[in-house]
Amino acid sequence: MSLHVAPLPSARAVPPPRLEAVGTTTYRLALVAIALAALLAQVGLVQAGLERLSADESARILLAHNLTWANALEPQIWPPFTKIAVGIALHLYDDLFLVPRLLSNLAGLATLGALVLLAEALFGDRRIALATAALAALHPSRLLFAAVPLSDIYAMLFLLLAAACFLRWLRGLGGTASLLAACGALMLAETVRYESVIFAFCLGLLLLWRWWRGMGVSTPVLLGAGMLLGGFPVFWVAESLAWHGSLENLGNASAQYRAALGANYRHALEWIPISRPLLLEIVWNPVVLLGLAVLVPALLADAAVAEFALAFGLPLPLVSGMMLATLSLPLAVTWRSFGIWALLLVPWTAAGLVALAGRLRGRARLAWLVPVLFGLAILPPAGRAAWLAWRDGIRNDAQGGLRQDRQVGLALRQMLDRGEERALVDSWDNLDYLDVIAGSGVPGRFVTSAGADPALLANALYLRRVPPRREDASLREQFLEDHFGLARGGDAAALRAARIRLLLVRDAAFRRALDASPLLRTVPVNWPGWTLYRMVDDAVPPGR
Repeated sequence: MSLHVAPLPSARAVPPPRLEAVGTTTYRLALVAIALAALLAQVGLVQAGLERLSADESARILLAHNLTWANALEPQIWPPFTKIAVGIALHLYDDLFLVPRLLSNLAGLATLGALVLLAEALFGDRRIALATAALAALHPSRLLFAAVPLSDIYAMLFLLLAAACFLRWLRGLGGTASLLAACGALMLAETVRYESVIFAFCLGLLLLWRWWRGMGVSTPVLLGAGMLLGGFPVFWVAESLAWHGSLENLGNASAQYRAALGANYRHALEWIPISRPLLLEIVWNPVVLLGLAVLVPALLADAAVAEFALAFGLPLPLVSGMMLATLSLPLAVTWRSFGIWALLLVPWTAAGLVALAGRLRGRARLAWLVPVLFGLAILPPAGRAAWLAWRDGIRNDAQGGLRQDRQVGLALRQMLDRGEERALVDSWDNLDYLDVIAGSGVPGRFVTSAGADPALLANALYLRRVPPRREDASLREQFLEDHFGLARGGDAAALRAARIRLLLVRDAAFRRALDASPLLRTVPVNWPGWTLYRMVDDAVPPGR
Protein backbone atom coordinates (compact mmCIF):
# COMPACT_ATOMS: atom_id res chain seq x y z
CA MET A 1 0.00 0.00 0.00
CA SER A 2 1.25 3.45 -0.85
CA LEU A 3 1.52 6.05 1.90
CA HIS A 4 1.06 8.82 -0.68
CA VAL A 5 4.47 10.39 -0.07
CA ALA A 6 5.35 12.31 -3.22
CA PRO A 7 9.02 12.82 -4.10
CA LEU A 8 9.62 16.44 -5.07
CA PRO A 9 12.66 18.19 -6.49
CA SER A 10 11.53 21.61 -5.27
CA ALA A 11 10.92 23.02 -1.82
CA ARG A 12 7.19 23.46 -2.45
CA ALA A 13 5.51 20.06 -2.29
CA VAL A 14 2.35 19.18 -4.12
CA PRO A 15 -0.86 18.51 -2.18
CA PRO A 16 -1.37 14.98 -0.91
CA PRO A 17 -3.82 12.79 -2.84
CA ARG A 18 -7.49 13.37 -2.21
CA LEU A 19 -9.05 11.67 0.78
CA GLU A 20 -10.09 8.22 -0.28
CA ALA A 21 -11.00 4.68 0.69
CA VAL A 22 -13.66 5.62 3.27
CA GLY A 23 -16.97 7.26 2.37
CA THR A 24 -17.71 10.71 3.75
CA THR A 25 -20.65 9.65 5.92
CA THR A 26 -18.82 6.62 7.30
CA TYR A 27 -15.76 8.75 7.96
CA ARG A 28 -17.67 11.40 9.87
CA LEU A 29 -19.64 8.87 11.91
CA ALA A 30 -16.45 7.02 12.79
CA LEU A 31 -14.79 10.26 13.93
CA VAL A 32 -17.82 11.12 16.07
CA ALA A 33 -17.72 7.65 17.64
CA ILE A 34 -14.01 7.99 18.45
CA ALA A 35 -14.56 11.47 19.88
CA LEU A 36 -17.35 10.17 22.12
CA ALA A 37 -15.12 7.33 23.31
CA ALA A 38 -12.37 9.85 24.05
CA LEU A 39 -14.80 12.03 26.00
CA LEU A 40 -16.02 9.05 28.01
CA ALA A 41 -12.42 8.17 28.86
CA GLN A 42 -11.70 11.75 29.98
CA VAL A 43 -14.82 11.97 32.14
CA GLY A 44 -14.23 8.45 33.43
CA LEU A 45 -10.80 9.38 34.76
CA VAL A 46 -12.25 12.30 36.71
CA GLN A 47 -15.01 10.09 38.08
CA ALA A 48 -12.34 7.57 39.11
CA GLY A 49 -10.66 10.24 41.23
CA LEU A 50 -8.21 11.93 38.87
CA GLU A 51 -8.68 15.52 39.97
CA ARG A 52 -5.09 16.72 39.48
CA LEU A 53 -1.63 15.62 38.37
CA SER A 54 0.22 18.36 40.23
CA ALA A 55 -0.57 21.29 42.49
CA ASP A 56 -0.30 23.61 39.49
CA GLU A 57 -3.92 22.92 38.54
CA SER A 58 -5.28 24.41 41.75
CA ALA A 59 -2.81 27.30 41.69
CA ARG A 60 -3.91 28.19 38.17
CA ILE A 61 -7.57 27.95 39.12
CA LEU A 62 -7.08 30.28 42.09
CA LEU A 63 -5.19 32.78 39.93
CA ALA A 64 -7.97 32.64 37.35
CA HIS A 65 -10.63 33.09 40.02
CA ASN A 66 -8.91 36.32 41.08
CA LEU A 67 -8.86 37.69 37.51
CA THR A 68 -9.57 41.39 37.21
CA TRP A 69 -8.98 44.04 34.56
CA ALA A 70 -6.06 45.27 36.65
CA ASN A 71 -4.16 41.96 36.97
CA ALA A 72 -5.10 40.16 33.74
CA LEU A 73 -1.70 40.80 32.13
CA GLU A 74 0.42 40.85 35.27
CA PRO A 75 3.52 38.72 34.45
CA GLN A 76 4.00 35.88 36.88
CA ILE A 77 5.54 32.43 36.57
CA TRP A 78 3.19 31.40 33.75
CA PRO A 79 2.11 33.09 30.51
CA PRO A 80 -1.40 34.56 30.70
CA PHE A 81 -3.66 32.47 28.45
CA THR A 82 -4.93 29.96 31.00
CA LYS A 83 -5.53 32.58 33.69
CA ILE A 84 -7.50 34.80 31.31
CA ALA A 85 -9.50 32.05 29.56
CA VAL A 86 -10.43 30.19 32.74
CA GLY A 87 -10.95 33.46 34.63
CA ILE A 88 -13.48 34.71 32.08
CA ALA A 89 -15.29 31.38 32.18
CA LEU A 90 -15.40 31.48 35.99
CA HIS A 91 -16.88 34.96 35.89
CA LEU A 92 -19.66 33.52 33.73
CA TYR A 93 -20.23 30.46 35.93
CA ASP A 94 -18.52 30.31 39.32
CA ASP A 95 -17.72 26.61 39.77
CA LEU A 96 -14.03 26.13 40.48
CA PHE A 97 -14.15 22.38 39.93
CA LEU A 98 -16.44 22.00 36.92
CA VAL A 99 -15.53 24.98 34.72
CA PRO A 100 -11.74 24.47 34.38
CA ARG A 101 -12.24 20.77 33.69
CA LEU A 102 -14.98 21.43 31.17
CA LEU A 103 -12.62 23.72 29.27
CA SER A 104 -9.76 21.21 29.34
CA ASN A 105 -12.11 18.42 28.20
CA LEU A 106 -13.24 20.51 25.25
CA ALA A 107 -9.62 21.37 24.44
CA GLY A 108 -8.80 17.66 24.57
CA LEU A 109 -11.46 16.88 21.97
CA ALA A 110 -10.26 19.79 19.84
CA THR A 111 -6.73 18.37 20.08
CA LEU A 112 -8.07 15.11 18.67
CA GLY A 113 -9.54 17.08 15.78
CA ALA A 114 -6.25 18.92 15.20
CA LEU A 115 -4.45 15.60 14.91
CA VAL A 116 -6.98 14.43 12.33
CA LEU A 117 -6.41 17.62 10.31
CA LEU A 118 -2.67 17.03 10.48
CA ALA A 119 -3.03 13.42 9.33
CA GLU A 120 -5.23 14.52 6.42
CA ALA A 121 -2.65 17.12 5.37
CA LEU A 122 0.17 14.60 5.65
CA PHE A 123 -1.33 11.63 3.87
CA GLY A 124 -4.71 12.46 2.36
CA ASP A 125 -6.00 9.07 3.46
CA ARG A 126 -9.06 8.77 5.66
CA ARG A 127 -7.96 5.38 6.92
CA ILE A 128 -4.82 6.95 8.35
CA ALA A 129 -6.84 9.85 9.77
CA LEU A 130 -9.19 7.43 11.54
CA ALA A 131 -6.26 5.39 12.85
CA THR A 132 -4.68 8.61 14.10
CA ALA A 133 -7.82 9.52 16.03
CA ALA A 134 -8.07 6.02 17.50
CA LEU A 135 -4.44 6.03 18.65
CA ALA A 136 -4.69 9.53 20.12
CA ALA A 137 -7.95 8.96 21.99
CA LEU A 138 -6.25 7.04 24.82
CA HIS A 139 -2.74 8.43 24.48
CA PRO A 140 -1.64 9.76 27.89
CA SER A 141 -0.29 13.03 26.46
CA ARG A 142 -3.77 13.87 25.25
CA LEU A 143 -6.06 11.95 27.59
CA LEU A 144 -4.63 12.97 30.96
CA PHE A 145 -4.24 16.65 30.15
CA ALA A 146 -7.77 16.72 28.78
CA ALA A 147 -9.03 15.42 32.13
CA VAL A 148 -7.18 17.82 34.44
CA PRO A 149 -6.96 21.63 34.18
CA LEU A 150 -3.24 22.00 33.55
CA SER A 151 -2.24 24.31 30.71
CA ASP A 152 -0.51 21.65 28.62
CA ILE A 153 -3.59 20.65 26.64
CA TYR A 154 -4.01 24.19 25.32
CA ALA A 155 -0.38 24.38 24.23
CA MET A 156 -0.66 21.02 22.49
CA LEU A 157 -3.88 22.09 20.76
CA PHE A 158 -2.40 25.32 19.42
CA LEU A 159 0.87 23.69 18.36
CA LEU A 160 -0.95 20.90 16.50
CA LEU A 161 -3.21 23.43 14.79
CA ALA A 162 -0.12 25.38 13.79
CA ALA A 163 1.47 22.19 12.45
CA ALA A 164 -1.62 21.30 10.39
CA CYS A 165 -1.98 24.81 8.96
CA PHE A 166 1.71 25.09 8.13
CA LEU A 167 1.70 21.74 6.35
CA ARG A 168 -1.39 22.73 4.39
CA TRP A 169 0.48 25.83 3.24
CA LEU A 170 3.47 23.72 2.24
CA ARG A 171 1.09 21.50 0.25
CA GLY A 172 -0.32 24.56 -1.51
CA LEU A 173 -3.65 24.39 0.33
CA GLY A 174 -5.24 27.58 1.65
CA GLY A 175 -2.53 29.95 0.44
CA THR A 176 -1.19 32.71 2.66
CA ALA A 177 -4.17 32.37 4.99
CA SER A 178 -2.96 28.90 6.03
CA LEU A 179 0.53 30.24 6.80
CA LEU A 180 -0.74 33.17 8.84
CA ALA A 181 -3.16 30.85 10.64
CA ALA A 182 -0.19 28.68 11.59
CA CYS A 183 1.67 31.73 12.90
CA GLY A 184 -1.43 32.87 14.82
CA ALA A 185 -1.81 29.44 16.42
CA LEU A 186 1.86 29.52 17.43
CA MET A 187 1.33 32.94 18.98
CA LEU A 188 -1.49 31.48 21.07
CA ALA A 189 0.78 28.58 22.08
CA GLU A 190 3.36 31.12 23.26
CA THR A 191 0.75 32.60 25.60
CA VAL A 192 0.41 29.16 27.22
CA ARG A 193 3.94 27.74 27.49
CA TYR A 194 7.31 29.40 27.03
CA GLU A 195 8.73 26.43 25.08
CA SER A 196 6.46 27.42 22.21
CA VAL A 197 8.76 30.38 21.54
CA ILE A 198 11.33 27.89 20.23
CA PHE A 199 8.79 26.56 17.70
CA ALA A 200 8.09 30.13 16.60
CA PHE A 201 11.82 30.79 16.29
CA CYS A 202 12.35 27.75 14.07
CA LEU A 203 9.37 28.58 11.86
CA GLY A 204 10.49 32.21 11.63
CA LEU A 205 13.98 31.20 10.49
CA LEU A 206 12.50 28.89 7.88
CA LEU A 207 10.27 31.64 6.51
CA LEU A 208 13.18 34.08 6.50
CA TRP A 209 15.23 31.61 4.46
CA ARG A 210 12.37 31.14 2.02
CA TRP A 211 11.97 34.92 1.66
CA TRP A 212 15.71 35.32 1.05
CA ARG A 213 15.59 32.62 -1.64
CA GLY A 214 12.40 33.99 -3.19
CA MET A 215 10.47 30.80 -2.45
CA GLY A 216 6.86 31.80 -1.96
CA VAL A 217 7.21 34.25 0.96
CA SER A 218 6.76 37.92 0.08
CA THR A 219 7.98 40.79 2.22
CA PRO A 220 4.46 41.69 3.52
CA VAL A 221 3.82 38.04 4.40
CA LEU A 222 7.18 37.79 6.17
CA LEU A 223 6.45 40.93 8.17
CA GLY A 224 2.97 39.71 9.11
CA ALA A 225 4.30 36.31 10.13
CA GLY A 226 7.11 37.92 12.09
CA MET A 227 4.71 40.11 14.03
CA LEU A 228 2.58 37.10 14.92
CA LEU A 229 5.53 34.91 15.88
CA GLY A 230 7.53 37.51 17.78
CA GLY A 231 4.89 39.88 19.08
CA PHE A 232 4.03 38.08 22.30
CA PRO A 233 7.61 37.40 23.50
CA VAL A 234 8.50 41.08 23.00
CA PHE A 235 5.30 42.18 24.76
CA TRP A 236 5.81 39.79 27.69
CA VAL A 237 9.39 40.88 28.26
CA ALA A 238 8.26 44.52 28.22
CA GLU A 239 5.41 43.72 30.62
CA SER A 240 7.78 41.93 33.00
CA LEU A 241 10.12 44.91 33.06
CA ALA A 242 7.23 47.33 33.51
CA TRP A 243 5.63 45.38 36.36
CA HIS A 244 8.66 44.05 38.20
CA GLY A 245 11.63 46.02 36.93
CA SER A 246 13.37 42.75 36.10
CA LEU A 247 12.91 39.45 34.27
CA GLU A 248 13.09 37.28 37.40
CA ASN A 249 9.57 35.96 36.85
CA LEU A 250 10.77 34.35 33.62
CA GLY A 251 13.38 32.38 35.58
CA ASN A 252 11.09 31.09 38.30
CA ALA A 253 11.13 27.52 36.98
CA SER A 254 14.92 27.46 37.12
CA ALA A 255 14.91 28.96 40.63
CA GLN A 256 12.51 26.28 41.86
CA TYR A 257 14.56 23.50 40.26
CA ARG A 258 17.79 24.78 41.84
CA ALA A 259 16.08 25.12 45.22
CA ALA A 260 14.86 21.53 45.07
CA LEU A 261 17.83 19.79 43.41
CA GLY A 262 20.65 22.30 43.27
CA ALA A 263 22.79 22.45 40.13
CA ASN A 264 21.94 18.83 39.36
CA TYR A 265 22.74 18.61 35.66
CA ARG A 266 22.72 14.81 35.79
CA HIS A 267 19.06 14.75 36.75
CA ALA A 268 18.32 17.44 34.18
CA LEU A 269 20.10 15.47 31.44
CA GLU A 270 17.95 12.49 32.34
CA TRP A 271 14.65 14.37 32.10
CA ILE A 272 15.08 16.76 29.18
CA PRO A 273 12.52 15.84 26.46
CA ILE A 274 15.02 14.18 24.12
CA SER A 275 16.30 11.87 26.87
CA ARG A 276 14.25 9.72 29.25
CA PRO A 277 10.80 11.07 28.25
CA LEU A 278 11.49 10.03 24.64
CA LEU A 279 12.78 6.63 25.76
CA LEU A 280 9.70 6.07 27.95
CA GLU A 281 7.47 6.86 24.97
CA ILE A 282 9.17 4.11 22.97
CA VAL A 283 9.24 1.62 25.85
CA TRP A 284 5.53 2.05 26.54
CA ASN A 285 4.61 2.20 22.86
CA PRO A 286 7.14 0.24 20.74
CA VAL A 287 4.85 0.52 17.71
CA VAL A 288 5.98 4.14 17.46
CA LEU A 289 9.14 2.73 15.88
CA LEU A 290 6.96 1.74 12.93
CA GLY A 291 5.99 5.40 12.60
CA LEU A 292 9.63 6.45 12.66
CA ALA A 293 10.30 3.90 9.91
CA VAL A 294 7.71 5.71 7.77
CA LEU A 295 8.92 9.19 8.72
CA VAL A 296 12.59 8.78 7.84
CA PRO A 297 12.14 7.95 4.12
CA ALA A 298 9.44 10.61 3.86
CA LEU A 299 11.96 13.22 4.97
CA LEU A 300 14.04 12.37 1.91
CA ALA A 301 11.17 11.94 -0.53
CA ASP A 302 8.85 14.82 0.32
CA ALA A 303 10.15 18.38 0.59
CA ALA A 304 7.05 19.47 2.51
CA VAL A 305 7.71 16.84 5.19
CA ALA A 306 11.35 17.91 5.39
CA GLU A 307 10.42 21.57 6.00
CA PHE A 308 7.69 20.53 8.38
CA ALA A 309 10.25 18.51 10.38
CA LEU A 310 12.57 21.52 10.54
CA ALA A 311 9.82 23.72 11.98
CA PHE A 312 8.32 21.20 14.43
CA GLY A 313 11.01 18.55 14.94
CA LEU A 314 14.08 20.75 15.35
CA PRO A 315 12.61 22.35 18.51
CA LEU A 316 13.00 18.97 20.27
CA PRO A 317 16.80 19.19 20.65
CA LEU A 318 16.66 22.99 21.00
CA VAL A 319 14.11 22.90 23.85
CA SER A 320 16.08 20.09 25.47
CA GLY A 321 19.28 22.11 25.27
CA MET A 322 17.58 25.21 26.65
CA MET A 323 16.14 23.27 29.59
CA LEU A 324 19.53 21.73 30.34
CA ALA A 325 21.41 25.01 30.08
CA THR A 326 18.99 26.94 32.31
CA LEU A 327 17.85 24.05 34.54
CA SER A 328 14.26 25.05 33.86
CA LEU A 329 12.74 21.57 33.93
CA PRO A 330 9.33 20.82 35.43
CA LEU A 331 9.56 19.21 38.86
CA ALA A 332 6.13 17.61 38.60
CA VAL A 333 4.74 15.41 35.82
CA THR A 334 8.21 15.34 34.26
CA TRP A 335 7.14 12.99 31.44
CA ARG A 336 4.97 15.73 29.92
CA SER A 337 7.95 17.56 28.46
CA PHE A 338 7.87 15.21 25.43
CA GLY A 339 4.08 15.38 25.09
CA ILE A 340 3.80 17.53 21.96
CA TRP A 341 6.31 15.45 20.03
CA ALA A 342 4.63 12.23 21.18
CA LEU A 343 1.41 13.50 19.60
CA LEU A 344 3.18 14.69 16.46
CA LEU A 345 4.39 11.11 15.97
CA VAL A 346 0.88 9.63 16.19
CA PRO A 347 -0.08 10.21 12.50
CA TRP A 348 3.15 8.54 11.38
CA THR A 349 2.49 5.55 13.62
CA ALA A 350 -1.03 5.37 12.18
CA ALA A 351 0.37 5.51 8.64
CA GLY A 352 2.74 2.65 9.37
CA LEU A 353 -0.05 0.56 10.86
CA VAL A 354 -2.38 1.16 7.93
CA ALA A 355 0.36 0.30 5.43
CA LEU A 356 1.28 -2.89 7.28
CA ALA A 357 -2.37 -3.84 7.70
CA GLY A 358 -2.88 -3.48 3.95
CA ARG A 359 -0.10 -5.94 3.30
CA LEU A 360 -1.25 -8.42 5.94
CA ARG A 361 -4.82 -8.48 4.67
CA GLY A 362 -3.51 -9.81 1.38
CA ARG A 363 -2.16 -12.85 3.21
CA ALA A 364 -4.94 -14.91 4.73
CA ARG A 365 -2.70 -16.65 7.23
CA LEU A 366 -1.46 -13.34 8.67
CA ALA A 367 -4.68 -11.32 8.61
CA TRP A 368 -5.21 -12.00 12.32
CA LEU A 369 -2.16 -9.86 13.05
CA VAL A 370 -4.00 -6.68 12.02
CA PRO A 371 -6.15 -6.34 15.18
CA VAL A 372 -3.17 -7.49 17.26
CA LEU A 373 -1.02 -4.68 15.88
CA PHE A 374 -3.67 -2.06 16.54
CA GLY A 375 -4.16 -3.48 20.02
CA LEU A 376 -0.44 -3.20 20.67
CA ALA A 377 -0.55 0.41 19.50
CA ILE A 378 -3.56 1.40 21.63
CA LEU A 379 -3.53 -0.67 24.82
CA PRO A 380 0.00 -0.04 26.22
CA PRO A 381 -0.37 3.77 26.01
CA ALA A 382 -3.83 3.43 27.55
CA GLY A 383 -2.32 1.32 30.34
CA ARG A 384 0.35 3.94 30.85
CA ALA A 385 -2.34 6.62 31.10
CA ALA A 386 -4.13 4.60 33.77
CA TRP A 387 -0.89 4.04 35.69
CA LEU A 388 0.10 7.70 35.57
CA ALA A 389 -3.40 8.75 36.63
CA TRP A 390 -3.16 6.43 39.65
CA ARG A 391 0.44 7.29 40.56
CA ASP A 392 0.42 11.05 40.03
CA GLY A 393 -3.22 11.93 40.64
CA ILE A 394 -5.54 9.49 42.36
CA ARG A 395 -3.10 8.33 45.05
CA ASN A 396 -1.29 10.60 47.50
CA ASP A 397 1.83 8.83 48.75
CA ALA A 398 2.55 11.62 51.24
CA GLN A 399 -0.75 10.85 52.95
CA GLY A 400 -0.58 7.09 52.46
CA GLY A 401 -3.87 6.64 50.62
CA LEU A 402 -6.24 8.07 48.07
CA ARG A 403 -6.12 11.80 47.46
CA GLN A 404 -9.02 13.48 49.25
CA ASP A 405 -8.01 17.12 49.55
CA ARG A 406 -11.03 18.32 47.57
CA GLN A 407 -13.32 16.29 49.82
CA VAL A 408 -11.63 17.90 52.83
CA GLY A 409 -12.23 21.34 51.34
CA LEU A 410 -15.90 20.59 50.73
CA ALA A 411 -16.29 19.26 54.27
CA LEU A 412 -14.74 22.40 55.73
CA ARG A 413 -17.06 24.47 53.58
CA GLN A 414 -20.03 22.72 55.18
CA MET A 415 -18.63 23.34 58.65
CA LEU A 416 -18.28 27.06 57.97
CA ASP A 417 -21.94 27.70 58.46
CA ARG A 418 -21.79 30.94 60.40
CA GLY A 419 -21.72 33.98 58.17
CA GLU A 420 -18.22 35.16 57.38
CA GLU A 421 -16.22 32.70 59.47
CA ARG A 422 -13.18 31.27 57.74
CA ALA A 423 -10.83 28.28 57.90
CA LEU A 424 -7.04 28.38 58.06
CA VAL A 425 -5.11 25.82 56.00
CA ASP A 426 -1.50 25.05 56.87
CA SER A 427 0.69 26.13 53.96
CA TRP A 428 4.03 25.93 55.73
CA ASP A 429 5.76 23.23 53.67
CA ASN A 430 3.22 21.51 51.44
CA LEU A 431 1.29 22.28 48.26
CA ASP A 432 -1.79 20.19 49.02
CA TYR A 433 -3.28 23.23 50.74
CA LEU A 434 -3.97 24.52 47.20
CA ASP A 435 -6.21 21.54 46.44
CA VAL A 436 -8.10 21.99 49.71
CA ILE A 437 -8.78 25.67 49.04
CA ALA A 438 -9.61 25.33 45.34
CA GLY A 439 -11.56 22.13 45.94
CA SER A 440 -13.81 23.87 48.44
CA GLY A 441 -15.19 26.09 45.70
CA VAL A 442 -15.17 29.11 48.03
CA PRO A 443 -11.53 30.24 48.32
CA GLY A 444 -12.62 33.49 49.96
CA ARG A 445 -13.58 31.52 53.08
CA PHE A 446 -10.03 30.20 53.52
CA VAL A 447 -6.69 31.71 54.53
CA THR A 448 -3.19 30.27 54.49
CA SER A 449 -1.03 29.95 57.58
CA ALA A 450 1.31 32.49 55.98
CA GLY A 451 -1.56 34.95 55.61
CA ALA A 452 -0.67 35.32 51.91
CA ASP A 453 -2.49 34.78 48.63
CA PRO A 454 -2.49 30.97 48.20
CA ALA A 455 -1.61 30.95 44.49
CA LEU A 456 1.20 33.48 44.78
CA LEU A 457 2.48 31.78 47.92
CA ALA A 458 2.96 28.51 46.01
CA ASN A 459 5.49 30.17 43.72
CA ALA A 460 7.52 31.46 46.67
CA LEU A 461 7.72 28.31 48.80
CA TYR A 462 11.02 27.34 47.15
CA LEU A 463 12.61 30.20 49.14
CA ARG A 464 12.48 27.97 52.22
CA ARG A 465 15.11 25.73 50.63
CA VAL A 466 17.65 28.35 49.57
CA PRO A 467 20.00 30.49 51.68
CA PRO A 468 18.51 33.89 52.56
CA ARG A 469 19.40 36.67 50.14
CA ARG A 470 18.97 40.40 50.64
CA GLU A 471 16.85 40.71 47.49
CA ASP A 472 14.49 38.01 48.78
CA ALA A 473 13.87 39.68 52.15
CA SER A 474 10.55 41.26 51.20
CA LEU A 475 9.32 38.02 49.63
CA ARG A 476 10.23 36.05 52.72
CA GLU A 477 8.45 38.54 54.95
CA GLN A 478 5.39 38.45 52.72
CA PHE A 479 5.11 34.71 52.12
CA LEU A 480 7.15 32.72 54.62
CA GLU A 481 6.01 34.02 58.00
CA ASP A 482 4.02 32.04 60.58
CA HIS A 483 1.42 34.78 60.34
CA PHE A 484 -0.94 33.36 62.97
CA GLY A 485 1.67 32.13 65.48
CA LEU A 486 0.84 28.46 65.07
CA ALA A 487 4.29 27.41 66.29
CA ARG A 488 3.44 29.19 69.58
CA GLY A 489 0.01 27.65 69.99
CA GLY A 490 -1.81 30.32 67.99
CA ASP A 491 -2.10 34.09 68.14
CA ALA A 492 -5.62 34.61 69.50
CA ALA A 493 -5.89 38.22 68.38
CA ALA A 494 -4.71 37.48 64.83
CA LEU A 495 -6.97 34.44 64.51
CA ARG A 496 -10.06 36.27 65.68
CA ALA A 497 -9.29 39.36 63.61
CA ALA A 498 -9.23 37.09 60.53
CA ARG A 499 -12.53 35.47 61.67
CA ILE A 500 -10.90 32.04 61.74
CA ARG A 501 -12.96 29.31 63.31
CA LEU A 502 -11.28 26.14 61.95
CA LEU A 503 -7.60 25.31 61.50
CA LEU A 504 -6.45 22.49 59.21
CA VAL A 505 -2.83 21.69 60.03
CA ARG A 506 -0.17 19.32 58.70
CA ASP A 507 3.20 20.53 60.03
CA ALA A 508 4.33 18.43 63.00
CA ALA A 509 5.73 21.38 64.97
CA PHE A 510 2.51 23.30 64.52
CA ARG A 511 0.46 20.33 65.68
CA ARG A 512 2.53 19.85 68.82
CA ALA A 513 2.05 23.49 69.78
CA LEU A 514 -1.65 23.54 68.94
CA ASP A 515 -2.34 20.29 70.80
CA ALA A 516 -1.17 22.04 73.97
CA SER A 517 -2.95 25.33 73.25
CA PRO A 518 -5.96 26.34 75.38
CA LEU A 519 -7.35 28.26 72.39
CA LEU A 520 -8.21 25.17 70.40
CA ARG A 521 -9.65 21.70 70.59
CA THR A 522 -9.12 18.84 68.18
CA VAL A 523 -11.98 17.85 65.91
CA PRO A 524 -12.11 14.08 65.25
CA VAL A 525 -11.81 13.56 61.48
CA ASN A 526 -10.27 10.82 59.35
CA TRP A 527 -8.20 12.94 56.98
CA PRO A 528 -4.76 11.32 56.67
CA GLY A 529 -1.99 13.87 56.93
CA TRP A 530 -4.25 16.59 58.36
CA THR A 531 -5.38 17.49 61.87
CA LEU A 532 -8.43 19.72 62.33
CA TYR A 533 -8.80 22.19 65.21
CA ARG A 534 -11.70 24.39 66.27
CA MET A 535 -11.43 27.63 68.18
CA VAL A 536 -12.69 27.06 71.72
CA ASP A 537 -14.18 30.52 72.06
CA ASP A 538 -16.98 30.71 69.47
CA ALA A 539 -17.99 34.18 70.59
CA VAL A 540 -18.63 36.66 67.82
CA PRO A 541 -15.60 39.00 67.45
CA PRO A 542 -16.23 42.63 68.32
CA GLY A 543 -17.39 44.80 65.44
CA ARG A 544 -18.95 41.99 63.49
